[in-house]
Amino acid sequence: MKIKSRIRYNIIGGDFSAQEPRLTAFYSKDENMRNAYLEGKDLYSFIASLMFDNAYEDNLEFYPEGTKIMSDGKEITCGYKDTINVEGKERRTQAKRVLLGLLYGRGPASIGAQINKSKQEAQEIIDKFFNAFPSVYQWIEDTKKQAQTTYMVEDWCGRIRHLPVFALPDFEAYSYHTDSKGNKIKDIPFNPLLDCEDTDVSPNPKLQKYLTMVGKCKGRQAQERVISEAEKDGVLIIPHTSQKSKALRQSVNSRVQGGAASLTKKAMISIANDEFLKTHDFHMEILVHDEIIGEAPVLYGEEVAKRLARVMIDSAAEYIDIPMSVDTYNVSNWYLDEYASVLKKEITKYQKSGMSYEEAFDKLVSLHTENTREMLEQIIAEQ
Repeated sequence: MKIKSRIRYNIIGGDFSAQEPRLTAFYSKDENMRNAYLEGKDLYSFIASLMFDNAYEDNLEFYPEGTKIMSDGKEITCGYKDTINVEGKERRTQAKRVLLGLLYGRGPASIGAQINKSKQEAQEIIDKFFNAFPSVYQWIEDTKKQAQTTYMVEDWCGRIRHLPVFALPDFEAYSYHTDSKGNKIKDIPFNPLLDCEDTDVSPNPKLQKYLTMVGKCKGRQAQERVISEAEKDGVLIIPHTSQKSKALRQSVNSRVQGGAASLTKKAMISIANDEFLKTHDFHMEILVHDEIIGEAPVLYGEEVAKRLARVMIDSAAEYIDIPMSVDTYNVSNWYLDEYASVLKKEITKYQKSGMSYEEAFDKLVSLHTENTREMLEQIIAEQ
C-alpha cells in the first residue's frame, strides 16, 4: 500500500519596516523626510546624522559593504550587513527614540530619560530635529488644532478617532452635598416639567468665583490648592485639563499608529484576495503588531515570501505615495535565527565548562523541552 507523504509547511512572515515614520513623511509632506525615503536611505540614520552633525554612513546599524575597519588589531573589509557599527547603532537608536517619542506625545523630560540625556539636552536634540524637519512640527501642531476644533481626527483611510473631551471646558464647578455614606453628590438643578437637568438658571456667583480662580492658576499645585479651598466651601471643581492633554497626545498618535494599523489591515485584505498566494496554499495565521504571519508548503516558501512582500508593499500604494518596505522570512520556527543563536551560545557555554559537544547537546535537550531532540538538531543545522 502506497502512503502519500505528508506536506511540510514553513512559517512565512512579512514585517512592515518603520510604518509610523513613513506615514509621518506622508502626512507631513516634509521634503527632507520624503527625500530620505525616496533615495532609499534609512530614516533613523539620516535623522541621527542631523542630530549629531556627522556623516549619514556613521549612523548606520552595520558598516557599509567595503568599509575597512580594525578588528582585534587586524584590518578587515566589511561585507553586506555582517559587521555591526556599535556606536552608529546607538546613535540610530537615539534618533528612533526621539522621533517615536514625539509621535507618541512625549515631552523633553520623558525623551531625555529614554536616551540618557538631561531635559535641556533632550530639548536641544528635539529642536535640531524640528529644524531639520519643519513640516513635521507644523503637521503635529495642525493635527492638535484640528482635534481641538472638530473633536476628532482621522487617519489616511478615513478611520475616525473621536475626542469629545475637547467639547468640555477646562474646569466645571458644582455645589454639592454629602450623603449618609460620605459620598459627594452634585447639586444639579432639576426641571420636573421636562424631567431633565435645568440649564436655564442664573449663574452662581460662588461657582464663578472659584472657576475664575482656578482658571488663572499656573501649575498643578496651584490648581489643587484652589480645588481644595473650594471643596471646603461646598464647591466641587472637576478639572478636564489632564484629559485634554492626554487627548492631544492621542490626536497625533491616532493618525500615526492608528494609520499603521489601518495599513496592516488593508494588507491583510489584499493578501486574502491575492490569487498567487491562494494557489500556492498560503494562509494567514496570526497578526503581531505590523507583522503578518502565515504558512505555506516548504516547496513554495521562497516564492510565497517574495509575493507576500510585494502584496504588502502595494496594498496602499494608491493612497500613500511614500514607498513602504517589508522584511520577510521563510522558516520552520518563528524567530528561528534568534532561537538558534540562543541555542548555540548555550552549547558553547557548556563546552567551555568542560563538557563535550554531545554532553552539551544532551544538556540543551533536557532544558529545552519545548522542542524534540530532532527539531533542535535541525534548527542548529539550518542556522
